Amino acid sequence: MQLNQVELWLDMQLSPQLPPWITNSFSIKATSSYTLLFNTEKDEAIFLKAKELGNIIILTKDKDFADLQERLLSPPKVILLKIGNCSNEKIKNILLEYLLFAIEELVNTNNEMVEIQTKNIL
Repeated sequence: MQLNQVELWLDMQLSPQLPPWITNSFSIKATSSYTLLFNTEKDEAIFLKAKELGNIIILTKDKDFADLQERLLSPPKVILLKIGNCSNEKIKNILLEYLLFAIEELVNTNNEMVEIQTKNIL
């Protein structure tokens, strides 16, 4: 997988306003689960659809995707946000600092998951 071929799928817990911002900020295709019409799908079905495509990285706050990856293996790769509840602005600030590094880590190494963890977010 190469950086210019990556597509981020944002899980349901993340605002559908974030994908256009990610695309504009990082020139990486990002799509909301709502746009993909996955809002009624189970996590495993979403994971398996991403697996078929092979170039998907799932951006999520849901540990279930990490568990699915352990059981069903990569692809897709997963970025797990361990940031608690916070505003879209806080999420954007976190992503500005860490997202590109996380994607590059997944693209350029054999790592299948990266955690972005911050503490004391208000």
